[in-house]
Amino acid sequence: MKKLLLCLFLLIIPFNVFSGISSMGIVGGGNLAKFDNSDSRLGIVAGVSLETNQLLIKNLSLYSEILYSEIGGEQPNNSYKVIYADIPVLLKYSLKLTDNLLPYVKLGPSIGFLAQSQIIKDYPSYDEFKVDNKNNTRSVNLNGVAGCGINFNFAKNICFVEARYLYGYKDLFENKFGENNCIQVIIGYSRPL
Repeated sequence: MKKLLLCLFLLIIPFNVFSGISSMGIVGGGNLAKFDNSDSRLGIVAGVSLETNQLLIKNLSLYSEILYSEIGGEQPNNSYKVIYADIPVLLKYSLKLTDNLLPYVKLGPSIGFLAQSQIIKDYPSYDEFKVDNKNNTRSVNLNGVAGCGINFNFAKNICFVEARYLYGYKDLFENKFGENNCIQVIIGYSRPL
């Protein structure tokens, strides 16, 4: 409960500082994540987004999300599934090609709070089984985020497609497997408020 309240607090504060949320939406997509010496693991990402356009520079906005994000990696006979509640707070710079097409870039930090961590073991002579790995996983994860996408505006509705790269600043696990890096492909829908 404390983590959820902290997540909401961290999401709302930037928008109170810049006074006014201009749009709210939903996002969803996929992650392709890996840590050092592992193969990539597919996961999902989904959540809600908020954006404000009232910054001092034209075409610059503050964009934030609360996301359910599955990351991890694959090693022989082991799959590492880690779920974080991520809160990216990003600067978004948009270019106006036409009234309906707006490409953009995003850059900023993301903080994640651990929700679940499992090692899924799959040996040829045994059935698959899961081991709780929460005590060996970093409870707070810091990432740098860079991405680009395009908004498609239809009347008062905004649909978008986006690609992001997340760079993990710290080792994901206490036993030093390395940083977790991730590519995300996201689609979303938002509506001005």
